Amino acid sequence: MSSDNDVRTSAEAQLNTEWVAAQPQTLLGSLAFLAHRDGEAQARAFAAILLRRIAYQNAAAAENKEDQQTVWSAVPEAVHQAVKAELMGALQDETERGARHKVCDTISEIVNHEGADLWPELLNALYMCAQDADPQKRESAYRVFTACPELLETQDAAAVSSAFAGAFGDGDAAVRLAALQAAVAFIGNADDRQRAALAPLVGPMLGVVERQVAEGDEAGLLDALLAMMDAAGEAPKMFRSVLDALVTFCTGLGKNAALESRTQQAAIELLVTLAEVAPGMCRKNAQFCTQVVPVCLAMMSSIEDDEGWHTSDVLDDSDNDEAWVFGEQTMDRLAIALGGKQLLPTAFNMIPQMLASEDWAQRAAGLSAISAIGEGCYRIMRGELGQIVGL
Repeated sequence: MSSDNDVRTSAEAQLNTEWVAAQPQTLLGSLAFLAHRDGEAQARAFAAILLRRIAYQNAAAAENKEDQQTVWSAVPEAVHQAVKAELMGALQDETERGARHKVCDTISEIVNHEGADLWPELLNALYMCAQDADPQKRESAYRVFTACPELLETQDAAAVSSAFAGAFGDGDAAVRLAALQAAVAFIGNADDRQRAALAPLVGPMLGVVERQVAEGDEAGLLDALLAMMDAAGEAPKMFRSVLDALVTFCTGLGKNAALESRTQQAAIELLVTLAEVAPGMCRKNAQFCTQVVPVCLAMMSSIEDDEGWHTSDVLDDSDNDEAWVFGEQTMDRLAIALGGKQLLPTAFNMIPQMLASEDWAQRAAGLSAISAIGEGCYRIMRGELGQIVGL
C-alpha cells in the first residue's frame, strides 16, 4: 500500500468507479482468487481485507432505501459459491499466519451476514482444521468459532465441551488461547441447558490462563484474562466451583510487581466483575474480601508525588489508568456490590495502620479508601463516624 495519500485516494476512486460499481462480479471473484492464490503473503492478506470490506458495503444507490443492496447481495449466487470455494481453499492452503487470520476474518464476516445455513460445508471444514496436525489450522478453526459461535449452537453441547477441553490442553499456546476465546463466545451465545453442559469447562479454562503465566507469555495472559472477564460477565455462576482457586490466582497476579500494571488490573477486574454480577456468590466465599481488599489498598498506596498537582486542570480521574486510581475505583465498586458487612472488617483491619504510617502515600491511600467505600458501606459506617473521625 502506498504511503502517498494522493496515490491512495486516486486508487480508491478508481477501484470504486471502475470495479465496485461497474464490475462487482469480477471484482469479488478476483479478490477471492488473489486471497487464495497470489504468490505474496502480503497481497493475499490485503485481498482478503478488501474482499471483506467491499462485499458488504452498499452497492450503487437505489431509488428506495428498501431496495438498497450490498455488493454481495447484488451479484449472482454463482459468484457467492466461487468466492466461498476460494476461501475454503485458502483455509486449507494458507501457510502465513497473518494472511490466514485475514482469511478467517473474511469467512467470519460472510457467516455473520449470511448465516451458517447458507454455507453448510464450512462447519465440517472447520472440524477438520481443528484436528489437523498443523497448529495454524487448529488455531484458525477456533478463530472462526470465536467470531461465529452460532456455528456451534445446533451441535451437541457435550461434544462441543469435549472438543474444547481437548484444545485447552493443546501443545501450541496460540491454539489454547484461540480455543479459550471461542469457548467464551460460545458460552455467551448458549442457552441455560448448554451452559450446564459446559460448566465443567471452567476449570480447564482457568488452566489455560495459568499456563500463560508459567510460560511467561504476558501478552497472551492479558488476552486470556480479558476472555475470562467476558465469561464471568455472561455466566458468573459457572465460576462457583473454581472461585477459591480463581481468587487466589488473580490476587497473586494483582500483587505480582513483575507484571505490567494493565495485566495486574485485568486480574483484579475479573474478580470485581464477578462481585458485581454475582454478589451473593462472592459474599459466601470466605476469602474473597480478605484477599482482594489488601491488593486494592496496596494499589492505592502506589500513588506517586506530583509536585504540579495543584496546577492541573484535570479533576476527573475516571480515565486515568494508573494503579492507585484503579484501586480506589475498585474499592468503591466492591463496597457497592458486596456491602459493608463483608468489606469493612478487612478494610478497617488495615486502614488504621495505613493512617498511622510515616509514608504519606499510605496515609493518603487510607483516607481515600474511607471515602471510596463510603457509599457502599454507609449504613454500617454512619454508626461508627465518631471512631472513624478519630482515626
